[in-house]
Amino acid sequence: MKATQILVGLWLGVGSVSVATADTVCGSSPASVNIPGGAIGLQTSSGGPVATVLNAAGETRTHSMISHGNGYVTHSTMYTPQAASGFSCSSPVNVSQLQNGAPGMEQINMGSLYAFTYGTSGPGSGGSGASGGTLEFFYQNGNGDGTNRGLATANWLWNSAPYSAAGNGTYRLKFTSTGPLTTYLLYQYRDMQNINNGGVPSNSGSVCSTTIAWAQYMSGNGSINNNNTYSHTIVANALNALHSTVYSTCQSGLGFWNGVLSSTFGAIACTRDSDSCTNIWPFGNVCLPEMPSTCTLAADQVSNCFATNSCNSSNQKNWENVRNTSSTTATSVSPDNLGGWANHGWGASAPYSVWSYDSPNQVYWSSPGNVYGCW
Repeated sequence: MKATQILVGLWLGVGSVSVATADTVCGSSPASVNIPGGAIGLQTSSGGPVATVLNAAGETRTHSMISHGNGYVTHSTMYTPQAASGFSCSSPVNVSQLQNGAPGMEQINMGSLYAFTYGTSGPGSGGSGASGGTLEFFYQNGNGDGTNRGLATANWLWNSAPYSAAGNGTYRLKFTSTGPLTTYLLYQYRDMQNINNGGVPSNSGSVCSTTIAWAQYMSGNGSINNNNTYSHTIVANALNALHSTVYSTCQSGLGFWNGVLSSTFGAIACTRDSDSCTNIWPFGNVCLPEMPSTCTLAADQVSNCFATNSCNSSNQKNWENVRNTSSTTATSVSPDNLGGWANHGWGASAPYSVWSYDSPNQVYWSSPGNVYGCW
């Protein structure tokens, strides 16, 4: 039996606040938030690779979670990857941290959720505004047909999903009781690998929204299967935007990939075939070698991770092949899909998200006392 006690949780994020893994931010929140049990919370943030990919797909919300109504929420997230411990031309970003994002699926208390959402700044006047990197935060109920399928999903996650206590009141989930702890898998934005039908993805990985799609199916409330496929044009635009974002933030020494730039000197030894080939008579098509910067290599490695799940390679041809092949698409469940936004449609039950029937409700923090948490 899990304890619903007030203890310290942990989070470092992809779609919201961006800090190095060595940093720890602790804070407290009012003792409760008005998200009822069975409702999902949807957040919007700017910047960062995940927000970049979703925005390029014409979508807005960047993070999702489900409330248990007992002071905990379930979501999936990952620590910010660091630079590799020793410079490598093929993988300047730590491969393990990029491929197997931790903590993956986890259940956290309100103090952790507060720090995750607002950083050190807290919400705006009256507790309803958003700041600290979060632009908006609202919830949607899952009771469109009167059976509260959303609460059934939340209760299944709390009572039936395999878990392991991580300490300090935080619980990490598993897909199966004998399987490993889950990870955060960036490739889920390209291919959700049947997780919406109960499938166990590679690396036991998910993202925030595919976690909730998995839970909807496992709780007996059907598969989210409505406009899940994104066209090749969207995939190409998303990969171009992602590569540009990672490169730019690395070059600035700020944001998601800070620290990678410190290995710039190592890239002097890196060479590869250029994408800019020239037809030179009588030799034919000649691709001259190039010496990419560390930030170019990092952007290629991250783009490969999203596009092909090859998180250990900075070979630009991997993600460019996905971008340049007209038959390539993406199939996933996004936070906007869970809420019934964008072009996903809405309904009270499958094939829609059971929360898509509801309109957005403002999140407020309230009640006496404090819950302490760290991320």
